[in-house]
Amino acid sequence: MNKKKTAAILITGALAISIIGGTFAGFTASDSVTNPFSTGITDDSNNPNSGVKVQEEFKLEDAKTITPGTEINKDVQSKNTSSYDEFIRVDFKIVWKDATGTEVTKVTVGGTEYTLDNKLVELKTKNISTDGTQGTWVLDSTDDKYYYIGKVATGSYTNTLLDSVKLSPLAGNEYKNLKFDVVVTAEAIQASNGAYKDWASDNIKIYLGAEEAKSTFAPTDVAEPNGSN
Repeated sequence: MNKKKTAAILITGALAISIIGGTFAGFTASDSVTNPFSTGITDDSNNPNSGVKVQEEFKLEDAKTITPGTEINKDVQSKNTSSYDEFIRVDFKIVWKDATGTEVTKVTVGGTEYTLDNKLVELKTKNISTDGTQGTWVLDSTDDKYYYIGKVATGSYTNTLLDSVKLSPLAGNEYKNLKFDVVVTAEAIQASNGAYKDWASDNIKIYLGAEEAKSTFAPTDVAEPNGSN
């Protein structure tokens, strides 16, 4: 009688050990989904700053022998070459050069040194406003850049900003035998998700914030040919 009880106890103990030490297999399931995303593309994948382009009408031949009082046609717009809507801004820089093409800020004539005045290169702009009208440009006094008011769609362009360049009649003999470049720089940022907030000053944010909620603006000016002609 005692032997049977002992055996039963031992067998029960062996079963318990077997269950604890074994592996339990049951019904399982899993699922996985891959969602591909692509970032916005631009016209030049090798250039991290691509996505906007300056397009203009400008005859280089007319600018080779400019004299004081002469006004040269130079129509400048900016084009969105990315795959997303953009806000665009533009700034101008005047660079004086001597006859060899070396950048200069001063010249000496007849023993007298003169500081070259960038204001004697007069840039005639158009489509300018101070109230942020759609399709116009607003000059921000904090960075001297012109901000286009309106979202520019993929492949579209801004209204014209620069209309002509003129050498002031006040330019004296110290400006003879010189050259100058008008450097036009266009910058753009996506017109979504408030990206403009870290890109523009408080003076401009109020306009861009309102424009972000609107549809893209179709330019009213005719597109300028790209490049010098």
